[in-house]
Amino acid sequence: MRFRYLPLVLLSLSPLAAAQTDRVVPEVLRDVEGSMLNTYPLSFQDVRWQYLVDGGALATKQALIGGMSFRADGTASNPANTLSLKVDVYTVTTTPASMTTTFASNIGTATATTVFSGKLNVKAFNAQAPTPAPFNVTVPFTALYTFLPANGHLLVDWVENQSYLSSSWRADSFFYEGAWGRGWSTEVWEDTACTNARGDQATLSISTSGTGFLGGAIVVNHKLAPATGGKLDLALQWIGGSNKLYGPIQLPLSLAGLGLKNCALATDIAFITATTGASVTWGVPTDSSLQWKPVFIQGAALDSSTMDLVTTTNAYQVVLLPSTPAVGPAQTVYKTKWSTTTTGTGAMSPTGHFAPVVRFDGKLFQ
Repeated sequence: MRFRYLPLVLLSLSPLAAAQTDRVVPEVLRDVEGSMLNTYPLSFQDVRWQYLVDGGALATKQALIGGMSFRADGTASNPANTLSLKVDVYTVTTTPASMTTTFASNIGTATATTVFSGKLNVKAFNAQAPTPAPFNVTVPFTALYTFLPANGHLLVDWVENQSYLSSSWRADSFFYEGAWGRGWSTEVWEDTACTNARGDQATLSISTSGTGFLGGAIVVNHKLAPATGGKLDLALQWIGGSNKLYGPIQLPLSLAGLGLKNCALATDIAFITATTGASVTWGVPTDSSLQWKPVFIQGAALDSSTMDLVTTTNAYQVVLLPSTPAVGPAQTVYKTKWSTTTTGTGAMSPTGHFAPVVRFDGKLFQ
C-alpha cells in the first residue's frame, strides 16, 4: 500500500457557475457525473413519479421555469422510448426531508398547474466519454411557471398511463445518504479490450473503505493481469482534476499510436505515484474548499525488466464529500403500473435522498 495526499493544485478546481436561465439540481453536479443511475422516470410506460425539490436549490427570490431536462448516465447505453405523459407542478409546503410514499400527502392542498400533456420522445443514448452526458431529454412546459421559494418547494407530479413497458433508460442520478456509507465514486471511462501488444491488462477498483470524505482517504486497488510468460511488477496511479482536458488536449486521448490497443488516457495528471503493492491510499485534506470537488484517477502497470507498459482499462471520478452528511436538495417517490393500482402509495429511498440530476430551464433564476 502507498499513502499519498491529494496535491494542493486540485484546490483550484470548481464546478461551473449556475447560469441565470437555468438551474441544475444539485448544482454541484452541473458539470460532474452523478454517483448513481436511476431508471425512473424515463424507462417506464405506466408510472407515477414525484420529484420534490427544495425551493432554495432553485432560487433565492423567484424562478420562471420553462422546462426540465434529464441526462443519461454517462457509462450506460439507452434505447429510445416514447411516453404519453402528463406533468403537473405544485408549490408545496412538504420538504424533501418530510416527503412520504403517499402521493396525495406530498401535494397537500396545493393547486396543480399542468405544464405538459402529450407525447415525449426520449432519445436513445450511446455511452460516451468524457462524462457527464449532455442534458438531451427535455420536457418543455406549455407556459412559464412562476416559482417563489418563499411560498414553499417545487413538486413535479409525473404520470404516464400507457400499457406497462420498461425500456431501461438510465438517468444520471445522485444519492445523499442519511449517514454517509460510501463516497461518490463512479467509473467515467472503461474499455475492457484495452491491452498492450504483449496482451497485458490492468484494472482499477475503488475500495468500499475508501470513501473520499474530507480528512479521510480514497483507497484505489489495482488488479494486474500479465500475459503468459510476462510479468507486471510495478503499478502506477495518477490523480488529476479533469476528464475533459489535459491542457489543450481533449480527453480521452487514444493511445493506439503507442501500441496500446483500445486504451486511452482518460484523465489529466496532477500527481503520479508508483507501488509494488496492491493499492494506493490517497489522503484527503480537511480543507473545506475541497468539498464537492471531483478528482479523477487512472493508472498503468509496468514490467520493469522489459519496460512493457499498459494503462488501466478504466478510470474513476471521486467527488470529495463533507465529513458530515449533507441534506439532499431533492427526493423522489415512484410506482410502476400506476394505472392498474388501487393504492396511492409508491416507494422511496429509506436511507437518504435519491433522484435524477435535473436541469430546470427558464427565463430567470434569482
